[in-house]
Amino acid sequence: MHFEIVHEFPFPIDLFERHINAPLLLEMSKGLPHLDERKLLDHWTSEDGKKAGWKFEVWARGDVPRPARKAVGDKAGWVEETEYDFDKHQMTFTTKPFIFTDKVTCGGTYTLYPTEQGFRREIVGDIRVRIAIAGKIAERFIVKNLRETYDAEFEVYLEFLEKMRAEAK
Repeated sequence: MHFEIVHEFPFPIDLFERHINAPLLLEMSKGLPHLDERKLLDHWTSEDGKKAGWKFEVWARGDVPRPARKAVGDKAGWVEETEYDFDKHQMTFTTKPFIFTDKVTCGGTYTLYPTEQGFRREIVGDIRVRIAIAGKIAERFIVKNLRETYDAEFEVYLEFLEKMRAEAK
């Protein structure tokens, strides 16, 4: 299932990029809907500073639909790997679930575009759950949760970036 999630930020792109996955932002992001835990496993930056990457272990909060609980339990988890290209203002991401690794794929891009008021973030991706009958239902459920989580994250980002802008003055 293809998905697109768009948010308009009233801040310059460089302010956002300077603070991608900053410790304070990660702390402020605790409690986002549908996420129980997001733990940083690894971080790297290229020698020229033009790219950076992160690897997180992520656990979903216990709102797994009842029919799926038999297969996945009360929590679903995955590893999220990202690489950000500062020249392109684009992050690529992939998620690798801890179960059904051969049946579930998810990945996409997270691109920032300058606007007159700041920038637009476009998250574009695809989720595939290759399980007979339940796959399409699971995809719709996951995309619904992704939208709700990114919408809530947007509000956290607005608060965080306002703090960063105020500190820079």
